[in-house]
Amino acid sequence: MAELTTKEGLRYFFDPGALIAVADRDPDTGETNTTVYGLGARPLKLTESVQAFLSRVAVVNSFASLTRLDDSPIWVNCAAVRVIRPTLPGEYHPEANTCISIGSMTMAVKETLAQVRATINAHDGKL
Repeated sequence: MAELTTKEGLRYFFDPGALIAVADRDPDTGETNTTVYGLGARPLKLTESVQAFLSRVAVVNSFASLTRLDDSPIWVNCAAVRVIRPTLPGEYHPEANTCISIGSMTMAVKETLAQVRATINAHDGKL
């Protein structure tokens, strides 16, 4: 069991395998802080860095960085990725190349389908 404390001071105890993604900023507000996905209905905001958090909960080797459409990185739990596919015409911004489904989260990234597949499989994924 791992533990985290949000910026608001709430403590969470969780299975690290439940993490689906971690980012270094909130995509809606642009606010710079570690944002954790997969542990609740909303992303959780932390004060520690992405690398410090992933290292502390001992999952850093299972996560890989991909590029969101705003050019910011997002680290995804490669073992939790269930589907990758090319984006459809008009579905996302033209710079989006690959759509990824992880748990209840679906997002587009700039990397090509081949790049995403190779990255995921290099970090415990099975695609």
